[in-house]
Amino acid sequence: MLRDEPDTGSSAPGFGQGDGGVEDEFAQQTPQQTPAVMRFIQAVLFAVTAGLFGLLTTFLAYQCWVFYVPALRAAIDPGFKPRFPEYTYEVWGQDFDGLNRQEPWVILLVSVLVLVATGKFVLFAAPAKSPTLHQKTD
Repeated sequence: MLRDEPDTGSSAPGFGQGDGGVEDEFAQQTPQQTPAVMRFIQAVLFAVTAGLFGLLTTFLAYQCWVFYVPALRAAIDPGFKPRFPEYTYEVWGQDFDGLNRQEPWVILLVSVLVLVATGKFVLFAAPAKSPTLHQKTD
């Protein structure tokens, strides 16, 4: 668009300085409610997210009980020799003691971050107002 043409309210640099006399066609329409199909898809995805949140919470509780708590106890009490599940030794070797590898602790950190973010921003977030299409903002 050249600078000599009427301004259409574009947000590009150098434009949008005036109204240019052009009305926004969406601003003239009445807001429409979100279609039922969209609400259904949102409900299904929310239910799937809630289910995965529950599975992650259960998985983390189990992992803490069989893996992280014994590893921390071994760090505090040098006489304690924890026995981890067999899959642990298959992945990290027979010399694994819970503290000589960083990967399980990084996995715990990432899992907790995902759990907190999902809970805060998806499941326990304040419900949004009913969305409308082409909302006019003043």
